[in-house]
Amino acid sequence: MTPETEPSFLISIIPLFIVGIIWAAVALWLAPRKGKPRWFAAVMLIPLIGPFGILYLLALTDKKVLDEIAELKRSLREK
Repeated sequence: MTPETEPSFLISIIPLFIVGIIWAAVALWLAPRKGKPRWFAAVMLIPLIGPFGILYLLALTDKKVLDEIAELKRSLREK
């Protein structure tokens, strides 16, 4: 390729930004459900970290379920 036909660096990284924004949007929705802070979504903007971060969030148990288990344990101890 000649320098005139090569895409510029900024144009070539636009797909990475788009995918990073998608990962961040998913993390914004998923992080509070899993008991993680919302700023965790900012980490998803780093290329190649986003998919692994989403997999990490998906592997965690929902906070609501953990709270219900803790409440059940407390009620069983009281009996």
